[in-house]
Parts: sequence; C-alpha cells; structure tokens
Amino acid sequence: MSSMSWLNAYPTLVDLLIDIKRIRDRILGNINYYLDRIKDVMLRLDPNAELMLIGSYVRGNFKPDSDVDVLIII
Repeated sequence: MSSMSWLNAYPTLVDLLIDIKRIRDRILGNINYYLDRIKDVMLRLDPNAELMLIGSYVRGNFKPDSDVDVLIII
C-alpha cells in the first residue's frame, strides 16, 4: 500500500476525522484492557516495576487530541 492510498478511502477530510474519532472512542472505551496488557508485559520484565496513569486523562480534562500518558517506573 502506498503512503497516499489511505487518502482514497476517504472522500473528504471530514470523513477521515470521523473515522479517527470512532477509532479513538473505541480505544478509550477499552482503555483498561490496553493498560492491563501493558501492565502484564511490564511485570513479566520487572516484577517490581510500577505503572501509573498521569496527565489530562487522569485529571479528566483531556481533549479530542490528547493522548493517554503512562509512566512506568523500573
């Protein structure tokens, strides 16, 4: 697939943004699943490690373009 072929899948920029929001909502709706996976891998690598959520997601003031910040302490 060429780097530009994904553009052909969306008639307009609005369609692309709607799809991105749908995917983001699905991921955030399953955030505990993803965090559990990260935690499982992390603890296999270092049983004493700690995982913390930080930032706007935890504070509850994240925006549509915010990310989810995960701090891993080893």
